[in-house]
Amino acid sequence: MPLNGRSYADLTLLTPGVAKSPLENGTDSSRDASYHVNGGRSELNNFLLDGIDNNAYGTSNQGFSNQVIQPNPDALAEFKVETNNYSAEFGRATGAVINATIKSGTNQFHGEAWEFLRNTDLNAVGFFKPVGGGTLPFNQNQFGGAAGGPILKQKMFFFADYEGFRRVSHLLQFATVPTADSDIPGQTTPGRSEADILTRMATHKLVLFAAVMLSIAAAAASTPTADNARMNQVQVLGSHNSYKLAIDPSLLSLLKKGGDKRLDALEYSHVPIERQLDMGLRALEIDVVYDPQGGRYSHPKGIDLVAENHLPPGAPYDPYGEMKKPGFKVMHIPDIDFRTNAYTFQQELALLKAWSNAHPHHLPIPITMNAKDDGVKRPGFTALLKFDKAAFDAWDAEILAGLGRDRVITPDDVRGNYPTLEQAVLAQAWPTLGSARGKFFFVLDETGQKLDTYVEGHPSLRGRVMFTNSTEGHPEAAFRIVNEAQRDAAYIQYLVRSGYYVRTRADSDTVEARKGDYTRWQQALISGAQVISTDYYVADPAFGTGYHVQLPGGQAGRWNPLLLPDDWPLPAIE
Repeated sequence: MPLNGRSYADLTLLTPGVAKSPLENGTDSSRDASYHVNGGRSELNNFLLDGIDNNAYGTSNQGFSNQVIQPNPDALAEFKVETNNYSAEFGRATGAVINATIKSGTNQFHGEAWEFLRNTDLNAVGFFKPVGGGTLPFNQNQFGGAAGGPILKQKMFFFADYEGFRRVSHLLQFATVPTADSDIPGQTTPGRSEADILTRMATHKLVLFAAVMLSIAAAAASTPTADNARMNQVQVLGSHNSYKLAIDPSLLSLLKKGGDKRLDALEYSHVPIERQLDMGLRALEIDVVYDPQGGRYSHPKGIDLVAENHLPPGAPYDPYGEMKKPGFKVMHIPDIDFRTNAYTFQQELALLKAWSNAHPHHLPIPITMNAKDDGVKRPGFTALLKFDKAAFDAWDAEILAGLGRDRVITPDDVRGNYPTLEQAVLAQAWPTLGSARGKFFFVLDETGQKLDTYVEGHPSLRGRVMFTNSTEGHPEAAFRIVNEAQRDAAYIQYLVRSGYYVRTRADSDTVEARKGDYTRWQQALISGAQVISTDYYVADPAFGTGYHVQLPGGQAGRWNPLLLPDDWPLPAIE
């Protein structure tokens, strides 16, 4: 097994969120199996061997391993590493649970023996060659064996193993000693008085002090800045259907009379978008319907249904006639789920621009968008207009008119001189944070015919304003929407490491909020997806679970755990 030192526990480093502790430093005082898991201290991990406590880390911080017994890899049948969402049986640790199982005998005899050798004769000379040539002695042997078999076939078995470790080594050390004519106060030096010596020592101290201060100034001048990192190296929290208000209570009760459980998924709402941004969210979702003439969605059918059933009406709808103006309108489901924080797309863009003007240093804000053209197919309900090329052209134009070209990151900005957009992102050519601050970028969250229509005539999205949810292998692929963080965690990590921007979800359809289940949220965090969408950045008291999510530390963004910058310490993001 290719493990330097043959410590099986080193394989935990293959698990996301695990880093080696400085205590395991490869020296003679190194402490085996010392790992930081999700930022926790190394002594917070729980080592189990055949289900028995195998922890050796005491408060005195002594010893050379975090395990009482350090089984060799050939003695193990398997081991498992869990870093979150433990079952109730693993309750003592806040770090990882490393659960190892020893092999057992079988109905046949099996055995093995090994010798891992390091010898001076096989070593290269180090950087500092010892006086007289040659290399420093270093001889190490790891040897042992394991055997198992039956005592009573089908009933009783045995298994035993042994590993020995022997090392003989010499270390090269350096020391500074005074020469015979060194300037030492109190010692007679030919031709020099003690006053001369003390003066020279004071001068040396001043020079040393000046050098130290210059080093500090140079370090301060070279303090790492977040602006040099790429925008895809940040992970942010966003809201899903960010514009949505609650369905009118009377209308919701009327709709639920049919017993349709799907309506449970609509029981959520959001504060105004600018308030969401004030709370630290840095990703949004906006849905629009096409209304080039204006007035098509100005009188929702749901208002009539409430009146016909003599139920208490909701708040006045569109009192200033915004819905009668031409342009894209913002809503979730026309005629039913039509309450929104802003009636028109231009209103939303104006709110975003005003907030950005007040916070010019903000992180780039991705906005995913749906083209709604499939309404309720019943008599009396509004027939939605389809999104054709003219609709998509008008949509791009509204984005630029509402925010200004200088506020929008487009596919052309990312592609640069690369032949295709996908080649640019695979080369990690996303703009730097410094150039992307104070800007927005839009993503068309559609597939099939709508996606094809938007891309048609714009290979690699040349001249288009929005990115698309195009799959890998297409010239337009740059932003991927993969909502199932639990099922597709490995796929998301692959996409992120490859260079794609990814959005996933922490919850959906009120399911996690009703149960108080954070499993999907935790998987989303460690997946490395740059955008994690939620309906619950604040808890909904109606569910009684307290479910809500926020990034660790409550910040507007954090460094992506899969794409950490090279600078250390990590600079502040926003």
